[in-house]
Amino acid sequence: MELRNPLALLAFLLLNAVVVAADTNASDAQSLANILAPLNKVKNLVLSVAGVIAVIFLVINGVKWMFADSPQAKEEAKRGLQGAIIGLVIIAAAFPLTDYLLP
Repeated sequence: MELRNPLALLAFLLLNAVVVAADTNASDAQSLANILAPLNKVKNLVLSVAGVIAVIFLVINGVKWMFADSPQAKEEAKRGLQGAIIGLVIIAAAFPLTDYLLP
């Protein structure tokens, strides 16, 4: 493999060493709770939106299943219902799991 710009690679490696060697005091560093607060907000938003989307898919496939004329359409709607239910179970399990991992 040919290095296109060895100077850029060297600068990247040296700058990482400077960042690692930076001196920080415990009083200057933010607490873990302050760092995780935005992550928890994003997690709650993503899981809530995913739950709403799964419920919408559940309703849409339920209506398709009720009004399906052919056995193929009923089977397709049934697979959609199964997928939506599995998605809801995964999302429901993700809430306590992520609360445990990101307190």
